[in-house]
Amino acid sequence: RTLYGDRPIYYTLDGSEPTASSTKYEGPFPLERSATIRAISYNEYGEGVISEQYLLSHLAMGAKIKLNTPYSTYRSIYSGGGEDALIDGQRGSNTTYADGHWQGYWGDSIDVTIDFGGPREMHEVSMRFMQNAFDWILAPRDMRIYVSDDNREWRFIPTHTYEMDPRETGMRLKQYRMEIEEVNEKEVEKMKKAQRGSSEFLFPTRPPTVRYLRVVVPNPGPLPSWHPAPGQPSY
Repeated sequence: RTLYGDRPIYYTLDGSEPTASSTKYEGPFPLERSATIRAISYNEYGEGVISEQYLLSHLAMGAKIKLNTPYSTYRSIYSGGGEDALIDGQRGSNTTYADGHWQGYWGDSIDVTIDFGGPREMHEVSMRFMQNAFDWILAPRDMRIYVSDDNREWRFIPTHTYEMDPRETGMRLKQYRMEIEEVNEKEVEKMKKAQRGSSEFLFPTRPPTVRYLRVVVPNPGPLPSWHPAPGQPSY
């Protein structure tokens, strides 16, 4: 919909500026890869207004997600859009946490389980965090990944600790990535037999096939002593 009633909308998917010669919007359309949708509509004087939205295409889009800890309800915009906010492909703003696409957790860790509906080959897990210490938002120190075939028995993927300086001023964006690999035990045994006597092995790895993914991001804890609100829970 537009501000101009029933006037037509034109759009592009490659980031280029839309014009009246671009594709005309007729209804919902599928996206098979990440894209920046830029759209324009013209008022009765021929003046155009452009809107844009980046959508990140990834494995979890359309999957089922369960939030094992609740997001903050202090303000409605902290929901990020609701239960599916962490997998809906819409990134939060680069300049503010109040755009309605960032999901905030106050005093709680992030703990989510994703069901892909069937086995999926998974190479990495990536999450984007914001830090703005003045507004009580601290970046986490680590991201813990668990995978399962049946949602009962879980395999823990060795975690990685990220450097975080809570004294950084202003808003900071941090992208955390963890590659997911698992050792092929049968191949390891074959290599050990073939390289008997050697003390070093290059273990063969492969991306795991995952049905359920659990991601736990521990809360960074209370605001530090130097903060204007020391001891208060952090986001």
